[in-house]
Amino acid sequence: MSTLSPRDGGVASPHAPGANPANSSPLEEERRRFAPAVPHVLLSGEFEVVKGEKTTALGQADAIAERFPQIYGQPFVDLVPAANATGAPPAVPGAPASIVPQPSKHVALRIGCVLSGGQAAGGHSCICGLFDYLKAHAPGSALLGFVGGPAGVMKNAHRILRQETIDRYRSSGGFTMLASGRDKIETEAQFEKAVATAKEARLSFSAGF
Repeated sequence: MSTLSPRDGGVASPHAPGANPANSSPLEEERRRFAPAVPHVLLSGEFEVVKGEKTTALGQADAIAERFPQIYGQPFVDLVPAANATGAPPAVPGAPASIVPQPSKHVALRIGCVLSGGQAAGGHSCICGLFDYLKAHAPGSALLGFVGGPAGVMKNAHRILRQETIDRYRSSGGFTMLASGRDKIETEAQFEKAVATAKEARLSFSAGF
């Protein structure tokens, strides 16, 4: 396992100079205070996953289904307020019957996240939102950030993301919180390394952005 800290040698720190609040411009400080809009259904944590019709393809459906048998044809899903939640709307006539209730409070989880590919707006906000949700609805959880993209997953190079780091990167651009990479997890050997990492890090779930 390669659990990193700012003191670790051999791996460049993903913290860019501009991410240090002491070096921030007034514009960066103002941007940090921006709060992205969150759908109301997610704020309480009391929601249900409603599964709808199966997805399909406009062409070559059989060929796609053959190549991706585990993921092709997955249903559309909607998040709706839980039926027993305060102020929940009445059931919609004709709504799909396949409903998966979600608890308002989860047991403590260990979630892994990784940034992959070229930089894109919103990468840091995704990680910050995940951190905030875990803090509110799964107290005691740990959010692990894999450093350097998919290669970090295969090497189990990660750091625990804490409030100080999260607040430093709120609403900021770039992928500098964890750095990224264009490595891919596609061969059998690479998948085995990723699975080994998940087991060693005792992950409940992982997310890639």
